[in-house]
Formats: sequence, structure tokens, C-alpha cells
Amino acid sequence: MKRFLTGGPKAQTYNPIIDGQDDITDDEIDEKKNLTPKSKRQKRRELIKTEKQKNVRKQLFSDSWLNDERFVGWLQPVVHEPAKAKCISCNTTFGSKKNDIIRHSKSNHHLKSHISNTKLLAVLVKYFSDDELHIQMLDLILVNADDGTAIGLFTLFKNSLKKLNLSTTNIVGYCADNASVMMGCNESFKRYLMKENPHVVVNGCICHTAHLIASSAASCIPNRVEILLQNISTYFSHSPKRQSILKEFQKCMNEYQVKILQPSQTRWLSLHKCVDRILEQLDVLKQLFTLAHVEENNPMAKLIYHKIQNPYNKAYLCFLQYILPLINAFNAFFQSDKVLIFKMYEENEKTSEIFPIEVVEFWMYIKNVKNFNDCAVFPNLSELALVVLILLHGSAGVERVFSMLTDIKTKKRNRLNLNTVKALIRTKLDIKNDNKCCLDYIITEQHLKKFNQCMYDDSDSDEEGSESA
Repeated sequence: MKRFLTGGPKAQTYNPIIDGQDDITDDEIDEKKNLTPKSKRQKRRELIKTEKQKNVRKQLFSDSWLNDERFVGWLQPVVHEPAKAKCISCNTTFGSKKNDIIRHSKSNHHLKSHISNTKLLAVLVKYFSDDELHIQMLDLILVNADDGTAIGLFTLFKNSLKKLNLSTTNIVGYCADNASVMMGCNESFKRYLMKENPHVVVNGCICHTAHLIASSAASCIPNRVEILLQNISTYFSHSPKRQSILKEFQKCMNEYQVKILQPSQTRWLSLHKCVDRILEQLDVLKQLFTLAHVEENNPMAKLIYHKIQNPYNKAYLCFLQYILPLINAFNAFFQSDKVLIFKMYEENEKTSEIFPIEVVEFWMYIKNVKNFNDCAVFPNLSELALVVLILLHGSAGVERVFSMLTDIKTKKRNRLNLNTVKALIRTKLDIKNDNKCCLDYIITEQHLKKFNQCMYDDSDSDEEGSESA
């Protein structure tokens, strides 16, 4: 006999209690529930968790999304997980549905952190025009994930030349950093260029070469010296309290109140200043770490204390203080945009004694020498000399372009279009080549006409970029 509890117009049914039994087992309840259709149990909200899950088809990551303008530079697939995607800018992993990716690209977290992780190929050109030497940015090319190889970079370079109606046969010299993809002997950008133009003169970047030589020579010095510089700077950089203690020690010992500099792997000229600063503050640091390794239960302070008391480490620092200015002077000299290709030879000392004027001015004068028939006397010789003088000796100009890029594309301007960035860099280079600044730059009527509703149109910007180049 079943018992029901009635109340109101409808009866509420509860689990049946069979006469003669106090309880029923869980297995019997599950068996009775299985007799009820799933649709009814869903209305009663009696479905268990496993029954609520729907069989949703997972969307796998598509490689075509890597070339989508909205995702280029930050979207990457997750290895061994084809149904997930990763944002390398935010270091976030999420589902590989396209709607999820679009939603992440519009999130505040992504917009704040995404400056850009895209790879760019900067192409600069050096040439003589109107008896003057010019250095201009030819193009700033976006490098996709599949174009990072030698053949991929050379293909992008050739396509850029075709847009400007130029050819590789017009190239006289080629210079790049000493990366294998650019200057390798077998599969490199240089090899593909020399196949089409075997007469091109190839020069590796002197500054990169000097850095590699100095790094190889520095391998003879124990790496504990460089580690000591890193540890000292790290010890103070993340603690305002330790920085204030350092100032108190400097004030007490009548030393200059200066910060401890941190050496950088990319800025080669900064290592000498770091060594100078450590030797200048060596007595202060010894006293500070003598107290720190006793009072602080910090293994880093104890490690620095024992290293800084070692007289051999001081001897190595004194050697670096002597030798680094010589390397830096050579490095800084060849980072100039001036014509310095002839400076690489010792014979230049004799030439400079004979011709006290600048070498470019000298050969421009020779080019303009004419006879009584108003014909050039040395046209071929001067032309050959000027071609030699435009040969590049380093890639410092390209590094300056990327420095401009980091100044232009900041966290607050992280969504700038590539064409806009190229236009801004070209403007800065043009103003610099004309020895002007933004204060004395003359705005013409042609500039004002371009200031319209189509000024940010991609097609127009591409055409204008081609014309300006």
C-alpha cells in the first residue's frame, strides 16, 4: 500500500515506502529512477551530474588562424592538446573555439598586455642622390610564423622590391647581423641573394663580430665575475628597504649616493659602467654585506659576501675596467651612420694625411672636376669610389629602427597598424636626414589635403608608402 501526502490542488509524490519495510536501499532507488524517462526526471531536476553533460563537439585548432590579422603575433597552438589555444602575449591557455579566441582578443587583460610579439624584417637602403648620402627605411615587413626561414625572408624581401619597381640586380652591397639564417654559408638569405646577384659585396656587421670576439675572449674569465655583478644588482633592485640601507652606508662613508647598475645582455656598452660602479662602491658594498650576512638569514647575502671578499674577483674587475673602454670605443665608432668602410684598413692613415678633408667630400669634388669642354675628367673613377663608399659596415641603423619602434608602439598605443608605424618611422628618419625637428618642419597644403577621412585606409596607406619610398 502506497502512502501519499496531499495538500492543495495537486499531490506531491515522494519516494514510496512499502509496508513491512523501514527503508529501501540506494540501488533500488537508482533502479526505480532508471524506470522514469530522462525527460521527466530533467523536469523534476533529478538528473545527476554525468547526465547533465552534453556531448559537445570540440573544435580543433586551425593553422589558418595563425595568418588571421586579428590573431597574428600572439596566437599559438598548444602542443599535444589540439582542442586548446595559447596567447603568448598574456601567457593564457583557453579553448580553441574561434569565438573564445575573438572574445579573448577583446578582453581588457589582453589589450593591456598585448604590445606586440610579431616578428618584423626591417630593410634600410643607403644611396647617393643629388651629391648627398641618404639612409632611408625601404620597408618594414611583417614576418609570419612560416616565413622565418631563409627562403621565406628572401621571398618577403623580393616581394617588397617588386612593389617599389626595384630589382636585386641593383643591389651593390649587403650587410646584416651574423645570424646563420642571414649570413650562413649553406642555407641563408645571403646565398639566395648571391644566386640572383653574384656581384653583390657582402659584409657582416662589424659590431656583432666585435661582440662575438669579445665574448669568446671573455670565456677565459671565470663566469663567477659576471654572476657576481648580476647578484649584486638583483639584491638591491627589488627591495626599497635595501636601497635605503645602501644610501645610509654611502652617506656614512662619504661616498656618492648612486644606484647599482644592472648589466644587460643586449646593450653591450653598459657592462663597462656596471664594472665602474661596483669598483667605485666596493668599500661600501663590503661593509654592507658584512653586516647583511650576519643579520639577515638570506643565502644570497652570504654568497655575495664571500664572493666580494675574494681578491681575485677584484683583480678580474680591474682588468675589465681597463679593457672594456677599448672595445666600447671600437664598437661605438662603427655604430655611426657615416661612411666608415675605408676605416677598416691600415692604409687609411696614409690617405688621411694626404687628404685632410672628408673622404666623401673629396670624391664628390673629383666627380665635379671638368675639363675645358665642360666634360667630367674622372667620371668612372669617382663613380666607382662612391659605389664603394655606400657599402654598409654594420647593422646599427636597423637596430635604431627597432628602438624607434619600441618608442612608438607602447602599452597605450599597442593597437597601431603596421602601415601607421612605418609612416611614423619614415617621418622621423626624413626629419633627421634633413637636420630638422618637429618645431621647424613646414606643413604644406599637400599634407593638409591628406588629412581626411581616408587617411587611415589600408589601401591608401600602402600606395602612399610606395610613393614615399
